[in-house]
Amino acid sequence: MEASHHFHMYCICSKSVPNPRRISETNQSSIQYHAAIVNLFRPLLGLDQLPGSIHDCLKEIAVDNALRGLEIVQTYRKLYTCRYQLPFQSFSLFHMCDLLIRFSPAQPPATDVVRFCLEVLKECADGKGAFAVCGPLQEMFRQSAIECNVALPDDLGNLMISPSPYGSDSMLDAYTRLSYVQPASRITEHLDASFAQDFSTEWQKLFDGTHSPRKEQSPSSERSMQISSLLN
Repeated sequence: MEASHHFHMYCICSKSVPNPRRISETNQSSIQYHAAIVNLFRPLLGLDQLPGSIHDCLKEIAVDNALRGLEIVQTYRKLYTCRYQLPFQSFSLFHMCDLLIRFSPAQPPATDVVRFCLEVLKECADGKGAFAVCGPLQEMFRQSAIECNVALPDDLGNLMISPSPYGSDSMLDAYTRLSYVQPASRITEHLDASFAQDFSTEWQKLFDGTHSPRKEQSPSSERSMQISSLLN
């Protein structure tokens, strides 16, 4: 099972992820690492055939990595600036933020996550190394926040790069699709009928005789509180 193999590598590598306060390149690599874990497990969160315990564990892993990645972005922003960050860092940011507002909207508060994401994207667009792609991406994220019934910041106009919304043509040019959200339902539709059972079997083998991955990680709730204080 490729997914379980990737998670096994995650368990190994997560213990050696560099301290987020080191050099800029290390921060960028760490952000991309956590975003990759989020995108790896995101489609499986919509697979109803998985046992509830495994689904909850996958959700906790994805949320925990989104929180870890967001914490590193905040650290990176304080140590350096997001004005000159590369485009992939912006892509990683809003994928992690999107997962949080969908699967952990209470901790940290979804409105704070939305504000932070919009602020960073605007900062990227305002810098001398500005990338035009940030404008359409910011509009996509704003629309996703509305779809998730998240209250938008009162000063939204000051946070948006463009005073008028980007049209569908701009979004297609920026992302080749009208939304950055993974088409999870379409992905799971193409899975083999036995995938859920096979995945569950491999998952149990992976942790047979070991502690639950939940116990080996920092509790997501505790990290959520830390992120909340950072965003505020």
